[in-house]
Amino acid sequence: MVLSFPAGITRHFANNPTPAVLTFRVLNYNRLEHVLPNPQLLCCDTTQSDANTKEFWVNMPNLMTHLKKVSEQKPQATYYNVDMLKYQVSAQGIQSTPLNLAVSWRCDPASTDLRIDYKYNTEAMTTPVALNNVQFLVPVDGGVTKLQAVLPPAVWNAKDIVEDP
Repeated sequence: MVLSFPAGITRHFANNPTPAVLTFRVLNYNRLEHVLPNPQLLCCDTTQSDANTKEFWVNMPNLMTHLKKVSEQKPQATYYNVDMLKYQVSAQGIQSTPLNLAVSWRCDPASTDLRIDYKYNTEAMTTPVALNNVQFLVPVDGGVTKLQAVLPPAVWNAKDIVEDP
């Protein structure tokens, strides 16, 4: 799980040295395996009694320090990605994931073809919700000359390139 922060957040943190703590809750936590929170940035409540839910909170001083460092290294970036949590979906297989994703690519000296197929799996959630505003971040060197999207329609948005810190 990656959180993206707009570059202007560093100014906000500079003007507000004690911001509110960011928190989030992971539902259906028991479906995950090998959960690895970023130890520098995330803390979690280990005393929770509900195995299906896990609450995390961000170490704000460390996040502010990290974002300041990244902004100094990449002052032109409009967003900064921060790795927060890594996990694997449980061994129940693909039928338990809410978003089935398949990615493939082919490279040759003149071009690279990338294919991203995804499908929303309504059976994997107790309360299905609409899947809106899906974005895939793909670092591309050399520019994009063609985008082909079958369903749903897609656009290439080169102006909102997110740089990885």
